Amino acid sequence: MRIILSFAVLATLGVAPSVVVAQQTSNESSTVSASMSLPTGGMTMAKVRDSYGNPTLERPAVGDPPITRWEYEGYTVYFEHQLVITSVSDAEIAPKLDQ
Repeated sequence: MRIILSFAVLATLGVAPSVVVAQQTSNESSTVSASMSLPTGGMTMAKVRDSYGNPTLERPAVGDPPITRWEYEGYTVYFEHQLVITSVSDAEIAPKLDQ
């Protein structure tokens, strides 16, 4: 129930599925910013892994239906069974929770 309520809170906050990331390569001294779209609803776990790589942390499924959470640098992807239900940018949600 807590997860369902969390999604209701996120929806109320109007969290959009996009994030700005900063990237620096070893042969480049400046930081390059690029807009990166997040995984969208309906994508499979396999497609997310293929497109975005391995998450930094995979949380096990909880509840019924089972909700799984994959944490990446800067955003989190939520799955119901094997399909994405939403992706949330850390940068977008943190300031709204502080209000």
